Amino acid sequence: PPDALATMSVPDLAIVQGVLNDQRADQAEEKSLRSASAAKKAEYERAKLELEQLVRAFQPVSAEQVTEARGNRDSRWQAIKSAPETVLTLAPEYELEVSRADTLSDSRLDKLQHEAERQSKAQRLELLEQEHEALLAELQVLSQQMDDRNAQWLELADASGLPQLPPELAPHWLEQRRKVLDLIRDQNDLKRQRDARLEAIETARQAVWSALQQHAQEDVPELAE
Repeated sequence: PPDALATMSVPDLAIVQGVLNDQRADQAEEKSLRSASAAKKAEYERAKLELEQLVRAFQPVSAEQVTEARGNRDSRWQAIKSAPETVLTLAPEYELEVSRADTLSDSRLDKLQHEAERQSKAQRLELLEQEHEALLAELQVLSQQMDDRNAQWLELADASGLPQLPPELAPHWLEQRRKVLDLIRDQNDLKRQRDARLEAIETARQAVWSALQQHAQEDVPELAE
């Protein structure tokens, strides 16, 4: 009803605009955080796969294997030194032992490098997981903040007698309310002007009627004459 619209204690448009600005800022931040969280999760999954592939592809060599290979090489060399006449016979086997010992030694060095790389990738994976969890925590805090803002808006709308509208529709509703109240005011102004004109016409009519009556009385001849 028009009377209800006029007596409502609606919030100023500036207050509504402030709520809208906060809401839009929250929505923009939420979009940014969700995008960052998705990108971080994808990065984490890639890093996890790289670590798994690194561990799966590596064939470790123990220190005992290297020591054993070197022992075999040295034993073969000692045999050659003890019996030089066997050098032609034992030389091929000695070369194989040397090659095997060198290969295992190199693989042992590769293991140390591999372990350093594995630790580096594992630490990066842990860091990515922590960063992803931090983004999720920010999202949760923001979500709670948005819920709180929405609850505050509903309380404000209820206290002001506004319909249960989302903040983005409130400016349009307030503008329509203003237009309705302007129309009512204009109608009331027109009614007052009409009533004033009718009153003026009635006053003038009565004045003319009174003047006519007075003139008529003055024109009646006296009996004595």
